[in-house]
Amino acid sequence: MQEINYNEIIENDFEEPIYKHLSQQILYFLNINNGCSFWDIIHYVGGSERRVVRLLDQMEKLSMIHIENDRFSVNNGHKFFNICSTCHGKMVDTKNFDKKITAKFIDIYSKKPAPTFIFDQRPVTYETTINRVMYMINRMDIVGKDVVMLGDDDLTGIALGLFGFSKSIVVLDIDKRIVDYTNLIAKQFDLNIKAILFDATKDIPRELKNRFDTLLFDPTPEPIPFGIFLNTAIELCKPSSTIYTSIYSTAMEFNYEMQKVIEKRNLHITDMLPHWTDYKNIDNLYRQSDLKLFEKYKIKLDDGICFTETFIRMIKTQKTKTVKMQINQSDLLGKATKRVLKDSKEDVEIKNNKYLDSCLEKLRRNINDKNVRLTNYRKM
Repeated sequence: MQEINYNEIIENDFEEPIYKHLSQQILYFLNINNGCSFWDIIHYVGGSERRVVRLLDQMEKLSMIHIENDRFSVNNGHKFFNICSTCHGKMVDTKNFDKKITAKFIDIYSKKPAPTFIFDQRPVTYETTINRVMYMINRMDIVGKDVVMLGDDDLTGIALGLFGFSKSIVVLDIDKRIVDYTNLIAKQFDLNIKAILFDATKDIPRELKNRFDTLLFDPTPEPIPFGIFLNTAIELCKPSSTIYTSIYSTAMEFNYEMQKVIEKRNLHITDMLPHWTDYKNIDNLYRQSDLKLFEKYKIKLDDGICFTETFIRMIKTQKTKTVKMQINQSDLLGKATKRVLKDSKEDVEIKNNKYLDSCLEKLRRNINDKNVRLTNYRKM
């Protein structure tokens, strides 16, 4: 019997076990949810969308699955799997979300700086940003609170500001484009937001330490950068504050080290919502062969995401602590950033952008300078 050729699907050798496992999970999912869409598979099974479409194509050619009218199925499959039609598994009902605020935010979001892999940016969908706001409001973490975004290319700070519920909102970001755009929008719409240029590997300004009630960050999905950002989050927050993040990408193997990072800092996890944070697909990452497959299976990329992550809510307790880390600049780099360092053409936005060119050169100098060491953080 002919088998799936995973070399036609994966882009790195370490991905093969992920997609071998995923092929079995897809068959199981279709057995309980026959006639589902491509985006249902991405949302509730996992994988990177461009790799999954290659996998499904091979499975279809091997008659392991069938497709009819852009719906995937297996022989003798059932229809047991049901997602809440009101919240779609997000635990918030956005039907009652202020439509004027939604329209205003969508317009602001559509004009924001394009993502760059230099800072390992992979923005979420605007719907995810709105869902975050709704969820944090429902959990009573926003109203009358001092809120901080530790990195915010998703513009969650602006979405919060449009409601006007928070006592104050601060956005900290290493990307000057995000800082400038956030401050521009804050001024234009008279929002209670202040954006500050900030490098999470540096010392925190005294006036920001232990100041905030609620913090949200969306880190590079690797243990070392996650640990650096979590240390920073802990120092920014007051005792008994709330910290939100998204980890456990469905496009990567499960990494228990991420959980250890949280445990070592004695943070209390209160909420874990799988398949919650949706990351927007980026058109110019597709091969021409991928685009032909999307067209073949009538998959609309405008409806799409790249992968999902678990949304996590944590509480800073009296026992919470930072963990001292001695690292190199290169330890902070995500896979996408490493690709851009090798070849700037791999970036989605750097072309003809002097600011990003200079950021990339600075990053290269720091990595090549063996005297550059980053120490993070002192014990509290």
